[in-house]
Amino acid sequence: MITLKYGSIFDFDCDMIVIPCNNFGGIAFGLRKSLIERDLPFNIDPIGAGNCLFTKVDGQRFEHLVFAASVNGYDMSGPVTAKNIKRIINQIVEYCLGNKVYTVNMPLLGSGAGNLDALESYDVISEAFSAQNPTICVNVCVISMESYALIQKHSPAYNTSQSTPIGKEKKIPLVFISYSHDNPETCSWGKSLTDLLRSNGIDAISDIYDLKYGEGLNDWMEIQIARSNKVLLICDDSYVQKANHNKGGTGTEIQIIESEINKSDCPKRKIIPIIHNENKAIPYAFKHLYAFEWLEDTNDHDKLDELLKVIFDYCEKPPIGSLPPFVRERER
Repeated sequence: MITLKYGSIFDFDCDMIVIPCNNFGGIAFGLRKSLIERDLPFNIDPIGAGNCLFTKVDGQRFEHLVFAASVNGYDMSGPVTAKNIKRIINQIVEYCLGNKVYTVNMPLLGSGAGNLDALESYDVISEAFSAQNPTICVNVCVISMESYALIQKHSPAYNTSQSTPIGKEKKIPLVFISYSHDNPETCSWGKSLTDLLRSNGIDAISDIYDLKYGEGLNDWMEIQIARSNKVLLICDDSYVQKANHNKGGTGTEIQIIESEINKSDCPKRKIIPIIHNENKAIPYAFKHLYAFEWLEDTNDHDKLDELLKVIFDYCEKPPIGSLPPFVRERER
């Protein structure tokens, strides 16, 4: 299983960390500094391009460290780098199977000196791992928010690996829930809605569960909004006021959502305002959108069913039947 992660290879629990290098053993300055700070080995002898050097470490959240020579100092062209990555992954899979390694953290190999862009690197890694052993969990860690969002939107490998099929065609929708924290009732309502959606086959995301301490708030909101299939705006009075006057986190979120709507590749019906106030108000920026109304608590099963159909793009429109007899008779 391949998972895209926003952050450093050192940020997430794993059994093995992959350190990219060139065939001379050279490691990028920032990564070398991280190894030194963690009292990990950083001086290695030259290894052939496309080869790995495996070592075990103590006192870390992981047990295995592998130096992977994804870049050939004599030929740093993209196609050569891609071949090196495939050879490296073959060796990593073989090592994992022989040493009971189940989770691997690795960066976008070859995306620096190897002349691969982020999309190419991610697709090569995903294809190579999937062909070898899908049971190994691989976290591909990306420290650039721009690259992270780019892969999510445009990589065929990401679209395949991150979505669990429902039947033959349907995939689990990713839904981001936006709301204001000012009203405790709305916070509780938002949590209940998140739980209900998740229990009905939807990967619902909200800061209640998914925002971690220390994360950049604006970056986190921008990433979640960009990657989601639907964005639900819980429009209580506080949310509407903050949105209209560009205040607080809600105001920032609205700006990000407006920017998302204006993108040429933004899907239609991605942004769904949910009216949750007696005045039936929604932010000025979204007055042109047909809003979903849900004033009562989340125990309203009819409303839940209606919202589920919206999220799954389920249409109950009956098919067109046969022409009336008099029309058929006339056309003979």
